[in-house]
Amino acid sequence: MSARVEGAGRTVAALLAADLAALTAAAGIGLALATAAGAQPDARLLGLIATNVVLVMVGTVFAGLYPAMCVARTDELRRMSIIVVGTMTVLVASTAMSSSVFSVAPLVLAGLLSVATVPLSRAAVRHAFHRRPWWGVPVVILGAGEAGAVLLTRLARFPNMALRPIAFLDDETPLGSVLHGVPVAGRLDEARRLRAVGVHHAILAMPDADPVHVCRVMRRHGSTFRSVTALPNLTGFACIAVSTRTIGGRVALQVKHNLLSRRSGLMKALLDVVLLVPATLVALPIIALTALWISAVSQGSPFYAQEREGRNGHLFRVWKLRTMHQD
Repeated sequence: MSARVEGAGRTVAALLAADLAALTAAAGIGLALATAAGAQPDARLLGLIATNVVLVMVGTVFAGLYPAMCVARTDELRRMSIIVVGTMTVLVASTAMSSSVFSVAPLVLAGLLSVATVPLSRAAVRHAFHRRPWWGVPVVILGAGEAGAVLLTRLARFPNMALRPIAFLDDETPLGSVLHGVPVAGRLDEARRLRAVGVHHAILAMPDADPVHVCRVMRRHGSTFRSVTALPNLTGFACIAVSTRTIGGRVALQVKHNLLSRRSGLMKALLDVVLLVPATLVALPIIALTALWISAVSQGSPFYAQEREGRNGHLFRVWKLRTMHQD
């Protein structure tokens, strides 16, 4: 591996372009809806919308969403929603004294629509490019055993992790071996050679190794790579709402259920209502057209219902567009 490894520049550029396109589209839809309702956009309002786009992009940079390495989809959506809603709130509040509520309606609509358009645009970019050889941040996997092989398949399955494994390092697997297309490039103590060709991140995939050995490897390579991530032996443990904590100098994992908090429940209910109204306005024409198309190509109702279990075990019906033939 003498040639220098290509970095994450193209991935960052693709996500930047996706976000800019999504924010611009949301702004355009917001302006169109507000204008149709009778609003009169002026140069000041257009400046506010442009400012909102710039501030959201800057906030996304500081939130670590370029290229969003090792960021789960739920966490990415949470961070993006906070940035978009926070930026929009600040801009609306700054003009509240000199503008009517109706005059800033395009800005509010653009901000709320961005919560949907940005994740959708990012998902489209990932789907389009995740198989390209340049997609993601180059990373080396420390450990070519079963855990390393499983990690490799998981990273290929979840392109939102934005990680591109380019080599394994392992003390027990023969040099030159290939696992799912990724070569074993050497022993663990040869990590500096990979850093010299442009690899700055490593994942330690030895969950069953002796903890003392794992700590020794982490200390050894902590000064070699910009970041080293260790996979713990927690097979079957759900990763949603898990965060790290420190207890007496020891690393601990914390699982939180925020909706058990009254404040979080009220905030979620408020966001559900605030986001539901503009999302419904945008979705209704699409749902109507899709229902007509389903009726034209297949007999029977274009909708069907399923029972789901909700809060406290209560059953409720979810209505969906039918995507399969009846029976």
